[in-house]
This record gives sequence, structure tokens and C-alpha cells, in this order.
Amino acid sequence: MFVDAPISTVRARHDRSRLNHELNRMTDRKIEHFEELLRLAEQGDTKAQYNLGVMYRKGHGIPKNDAEAVKWYRKAAEQSYVDAQYNLGLMYYNGVGVPYDYVKAYMWWSFAKALGDKDVAKNLDIVQKQMTPAQIAEAQALASEWWEKHSN
Repeated sequence: MFVDAPISTVRARHDRSRLNHELNRMTDRKIEHFEELLRLAEQGDTKAQYNLGVMYRKGHGIPKNDAEAVKWYRKAAEQSYVDAQYNLGLMYYNGVGVPYDYVKAYMWWSFAKALGDKDVAKNLDIVQKQMTPAQIAEAQALASEWWEKHSN
């Protein structure tokens, strides 16, 4: 089949074939990784839930889907996973995957701060300046109500 082809063409075809094989193996690994994360996340693993949120948010190995990112961030955030609380607050603040909601952004960032995230204080200061006193009071009441309901 390659008898008349120059040696460089044969090598290029072989290299392309090897590259396609490697890409297929990488894709298979990504699918396996995603399926394993999904299985763990559905079982309640907070780190897997958070990582699925990141994958959906960034489109790493799967199609980008902000609503799915919010769903998985929320599941991890509700189990006190600080990075998920931070990212969920960010999603609400920017209106990505959910409607803009400074009250909920403030609430989730408050949880992250309470659980030790030092960087989130800047975000709280920024959002607080954009909120009315009534909105801040609502966010604090929501946070207290949520905390009581979920800390039992």
C-alpha cells in the first residue's frame, strides 16, 4: 500500500495514527475520570461534587454547563466544602448559571468565611457595598436559618 510513497509520508501517516490512538486513549481516560467523579459525587463525596462543578464551569473534558456547575457546587457547599461555598457565591454574584443574587452570594461567602476562608472577606466587602441594609439583614437571616436547619 505504501510501496510508492516516500518514507516521510509513511512516517507521517504512522505518526498521525499513533497520535489518534493517544487522543482516543486520553479521551477514554477523561470519560472514565468523569464517570468515576460522577459516581462518587452521587454518593455524596464533597470533593468529587466540587470537582464536577469545576469541570462543568470550565468545560474540562465535558461541555461547559453553568447550571450543572451550580448544582454540584451547591451539593458540596451544603456539606460545608469551603471552596464550593466560595465558588457558589461567585456564581450568584456574577449571575452565572443562576440569576444575579447578592443576598445569596453574601450568604455563601459568609459560610466560607466562618469556615476559615480568609480570601473571601474581600468579596464580602465588595458585595456588601452594593447591598442595601435590608438586603444585608436578609442575607444574615437566611444564613442563620440555613445554618440551623443544616447543622443538626
